[in-house]
Parts: sequence; C-alpha cells; structure tokens
Amino acid sequence: MRPLVFVIMPVGSDPNYLSRRSRIDATVRALGMEPYFPLDHHRHDEVFDPATVRFEMQRASVVVADLTLERPSCYYELGVAQGVGLPTVIVAAQGTPIHQTADRDRVAFYADLDELGKVLHSELRAHAPTLVR
Repeated sequence: MRPLVFVIMPVGSDPNYLSRRSRIDATVRALGMEPYFPLDHHRHDEVFDPATVRFEMQRASVVVADLTLERPSCYYELGVAQGVGLPTVIVAAQGTPIHQTADRDRVAFYADLDELGKVLHSELRAHAPTLVR
C-alpha cells in the first residue's frame, strides 16, 4: 500500500485550482505516494464535520498544506494535522502572508507551478524520507 498524503489547499476561491492540484498530484505520485484530496470524497457544499477530517487525516502518513490565498479553512485543517501530530509540509505562493502557523519558518514559498513541484518533491523527501522512493 502506498503512503497516503492528505492535501490541504484552497479550492473554490482559487482560479488556478485545477493546475495547482494537478502539479501536487503528479509530484506526490512520482514519489510513490497516494494523494488524498478531501473534496474527491465529499461534496463541496456538505456540512463540515471536524471528526471526519480528523479521521481522514489520521490515515495519512504526511500532510501537504498549501496556504496560498490565506483561506481560514486551510489554516484550520493545518492546525488539526499539527494537533494530531502528523508530519506537515507547508507551502505557499510567493507573496502570500502567513498567519498563525506554528511552523511559520518552515513554509516553503514557490514562484510558479514548476517550482511548486520542485519544492514539494524536496520537502516530502526531507520530511518523510522513509515513505518516498
């Protein structure tokens, strides 16, 4: 079974969602891991259930959180991941202000989608070396 990567990222507010998601997906899979995008398993208009988020996250080996666009829900989910003790890889597009994250100094910024792929590749290898091939 391939290690699961829980992905936190802006969805409805991001005009580049599909491109950003595609790059994350490709990078995670290239490392021999399986990405988990929560909205693939729930409707976007469903009532948010914190217990379900915790349960789904705890199945993951590592969490990738993209804080681009400063979405409160992304910060909430990152806090849940940190609270349950999961390793986290935190990224954001250059110029994104970072708010209230425990690992603010670990945020890896990227200029474009090519750099996002490189940053994720490097960060996942560094934070989960036993999980990637």
